[in-house]
Amino acid sequence: SAYSGNLNFVLPSSHGTNGHFLKTDGSGNLSFAEAGGGDLVLLSRVQASGTASEVAFDNVFSTTYTRYLLSIGQCSVDTDTADIRIQWTDNSGSRYTGGHYTGAGKRRDAGNGTDYNQSYIGSASVVIAGDNNNSPNTPAMFHGFIYNNTISDTTDRCILMGNRVYHSSARHDPMFGFFGASFSQAASVYGFDVFANTGNLEDYDIAIYGLKNS
Repeated sequence: SAYSGNLNFVLPSSHGTNGHFLKTDGSGNLSFAEAGGGDLVLLSRVQASGTASEVAFDNVFSTTYTRYLLSIGQCSVDTDTADIRIQWTDNSGSRYTGGHYTGAGKRRDAGNGTDYNQSYIGSASVVIAGDNNNSPNTPAMFHGFIYNNTISDTTDRCILMGNRVYHSSARHDPMFGFFGASFSQAASVYGFDVFANTGNLEDYDIAIYGLKNS
């Protein structure tokens, strides 16, 4: 029917979150909501040129999502033969250390066709890319999925699976590989740190996305 008279709307009691919009329940009550447009929601992205001892993603995990996409568009190291690694963190940003990380994977050297197997049990971190070349022109790239339900259930496990492309320190031919890793400690994982096992990270672009559950 045609509109007649005045309309009354009840505004939310807070300012909302950056990027959210106002929606109505059809009865005049307004609330802030996340904008649509896809199943992936950017939670945090860090881009920088130069060096850093670590890149911290504190409290990016929540009960809103159980699946996440980690995208490392590029990441170099400033020390030859350094590994790029990840450790999970608690709700205060402190790293989970100790021998709770288990992983396995394979990579191939495009220059000589050699395959390298990787496996570790009871490690102190997840190795994203090992034995990197320290040239800024040979960055590592990684894309992988994270399953994390540990905030709701500490008996569950945080799992990371993905693929990687990087350059070894011994040669300038790229290496391609895949791997999976799990975290065996009964603890809630709220975030993670990306770091080099020796030296610093350099010229990086790292992002984490949440994948909508429904």
